[in-house]
Amino acid sequence: MQEIEDAPLTDKEKDFCIHYIGSYNATQSAYKAGYKGRYGTIRSFGYELLQKPKVRNLIDYLKRMKRETILAGVDDVIDLHMRIAFSDMSGFMQWGNDGEHNAAYLMPSEMVDGNLIKSISVGKTTKIELEDRQKSLDFLERY
Repeated sequence: MQEIEDAPLTDKEKDFCIHYIGSYNATQSAYKAGYKGRYGTIRSFGYELLQKPKVRNLIDYLKRMKRETILAGVDDVIDLHMRIAFSDMSGFMQWGNDGEHNAAYLMPSEMVDGNLIKSISVGKTTKIELEDRQKSLDFLERY
């Protein structure tokens, strides 16, 4: 029995772990990892895999790695709310009068912070709707 416990995880078991941390559905993860059979059989494989200590350890490790690599922290959320709260249309378009005509021009997309835009509508007229400044101001006030 000791030899079985010391055996490394198979590729299918590793794949199961990777799929499992994305869905937390053992049956679906076993199927995606390549386990074959009827629904009940695959469901049993998923359950059995979750009972193996090495599988559980790899799942725990992958979950920790997933948490540690999430780049959005509290500072990032506050920064986004600050940008939304203090954004204005001059970051998205230019306008003016050339002496004869009024004109408005959209800024090139690579110069625009898309996180601040709620929607864009292009037709006879172009409309840009920014994210709700008041919600972000309220969030910052509560923070």
